[in-house]
Amino acid sequence: MGRRSNDGYVVPRGPTMRKPEFAFLGGQPALASRVGVGQRYFPSVARFEDAIAGIFERQYYTEYGPLNRQLEDALQAALNVEHAICVATDSIALLMTTDALLFPPQTG
Repeated sequence: MGRRSNDGYVVPRGPTMRKPEFAFLGGQPALASRVGVGQRYFPSVARFEDAIAGIFERQYYTEYGPLNRQLEDALQAALNVEHAICVATDSIALLMTTDALLFPPQTG
């Protein structure tokens, strides 16, 4: 059940907390093998050069260009959703979300 405090109330017994033993401090690793951190996919050099060459040919260096539209289309198909919006920064995403929540479309 629990223990009684000095004033008679029952103090519930919770799970015992033990000091974590991190692997880098000599504890047991949580995973059987190491997991790489960082970029795990590298396109071929030729594919990368083709993409960069296309950017320079179009002279479209900011978001909302054809590569952004290709990414949005691929995400819509992969996620089976009607809309997907890709933006350059988290700040833009938060501003768009706030705007959508605070100022919904007017109907009628």
